Amino acid sequence: MSTNPQDQQASVMTGIDRTAIETQIIDFIRAEIQNKSAVLTMATRRDEVEIDSIDIVQVIFNLEEKYGIEVNLSPNTQFETVGELVDALIAFIPEEKLPRS
Repeated sequence: MSTNPQDQQASVMTGIDRTAIETQIIDFIRAEIQNKSAVLTMATRRDEVEIDSIDIVQVIFNLEEKYGIEVNLSPNTQFETVGELVDALIAFIPEEKLPRS
């Protein structure tokens, strides 16, 4: 079995309201970036909306507080799109804390 949290999470996400959690994390990102009118989707490139490392840290803090979790991203983790960041963060949320459809 894979030890990658994303692989494990994807295999058990039956009944999870994926759109709700994606929207919530995107809202956390939107609250932190400078350009509040930027259109954020899973496909939005990080450089298009200038998401910097401080923004990501604040999003992680918000997620940790909301779900009572600890997010341990590697300092070398790179994100090209909002979706890649969202997927990486969802992987740290236990299934029982994710919204249901």
